[in-house]
Amino acid sequence: MNVREFLSDLQLFYPLERKKEDIPKILEGYADDILYEINKDKWKGYNCNFELLLKSIRAKYTFNAFPSVARILESIPEAMTLKPKDISFSGREGEVVKRRYRGYEYEFTIVPDNWDCKTISEVDKEIEKFNKKEIA
Repeated sequence: MNVREFLSDLQLFYPLERKKEDIPKILEGYADDILYEINKDKWKGYNCNFELLLKSIRAKYTFNAFPSVARILESIPEAMTLKPKDISFSGREGEVVKRRYRGYEYEFTIVPDNWDCKTISEVDKEIEKFNKKEIA
């Protein structure tokens, strides 16, 4: 759902009591204000879930009239969800790689790129660096 669909769904529950000609202009202004708010730096890394926003407003807003922009913006923090991380696969996930380090043999499992751990190339560099110190 995007912001315009959200506003049209919101109108089903809280009809705008204006001239039909004015409604698209009013909704465009609402859309601009909402988009301005959700594109601020404080929401970087988040997506706005407009379905959650609609549910939040319906649960809290008790009037019969269309909510003001300020009322909608108050509910935005509840509707912000973390953006999913892009996951790239190398095709080697789950593969076990053995490396000898400090006299012991270790097994490392290849994992997806989005895991917060060392890559096998970083481990190889660390082992190589240790071996150079040991030889010298």
